[in-house]
This record gives sequence, structure tokens and C-alpha cells, in this order.
Amino acid sequence: MDSKQTKTQNKFLHAYDKYSDEIFRFCMLKVRNRENATDIVQDAFIKTWEYLERGNEIKQIRPFLYRTAYNLIVDHSRKKSTLSIEDTVNLDTDLGHEDDLTKTVDSIDGKLAIELLDGLTDQYRLIIEMKYLQGLTLSEIAYATKKKKETISVQIHRAEKVLKDLYKAKYEENI
Repeated sequence: MDSKQTKTQNKFLHAYDKYSDEIFRFCMLKVRNRENATDIVQDAFIKTWEYLERGNEIKQIRPFLYRTAYNLIVDHSRKKSTLSIEDTVNLDTDLGHEDDLTKTVDSIDGKLAIELLDGLTDQYRLIIEMKYLQGLTLSEIAYATKKKKETISVQIHRAEKVLKDLYKAKYEENI
């Protein structure tokens, strides 16, 4: 193995160690099934490795992994477009928590967030999840979605306004 292959392998292993849990959480939010999310993460890293093995260079591996995982999620959703009741129940138990109070608060907050996110278009939901749940920068989101950074910035602003309006309509009128 030459030094370039070793460097590529080390870069890949470092990316796996650093981003695999993060990519898993992203997939889990999208497919809401631990086994499917695990499979998608594994496939995303395999596809990334194969891409590198073919001699291609990846300048920003984090958004590349998100783009790959997202494409696999889209493929997965085309195969299975419904979410079973069992999968929904498993979502609450798959993420794990320290104590019952924390679990209850997190469950309520998580359900509220998912409910509000469900009111967004797919594109707005994707960029909001990438920014706030995964912590990607505007540049990384732009790279992952193949859009301009400025476009992402505008879409995030618009999505935030929609979320505020959804929140006000649903929860502030009941207070």
C-alpha cells in the first residue's frame, strides 16, 4: 500500500470515527427505524469508501457523507413509504435517556419538534434538520444539497418563519 492509499484510508477511518454517530442520528430522524438507519449509515460509508478507492477526492467529507446518506434515504423511502406503528414506538426507545424525567421532557420536546417539522416542506425540513439537529454550516449544507450558500441562507430564514407561524397557530392560541 503506498502513502496515498494509507493517507486516504486514515482520512476515511477518521471520518468514520468522527461522523458515524452524527450520520446515524440524521438517518434515524428520517427513517425512524434503528435497523434501517444503521443499514443506511453502513451503505453511506461503503459508498464513500468505494468513491475514494476509485481515486476520487473528497474535499469536504462531512457534507459528502450527508449527501450520500440522504440519497440512500430517498432510495429507501421509495421502497417503503409507510411507517409502521411498531417503528414509531421503537423511535422513543431507540434514542435512550438517563432517567424518567429527562426521558419524559425529551419525549415531549421531541414530539413537538417532529410535529412542527412535519409542517414544513421536505426541502425546508431537510435544511433545518441539517443546521439545527446536525450542526452543519451553511457551506456544508450547500455542498450536501448542491445549492448555493446564499440560497440555503434564504431557505433557512423562510423555514424558520414557517416554523414560528406553525408554533403560534398551534400552541399560542391554546394558552
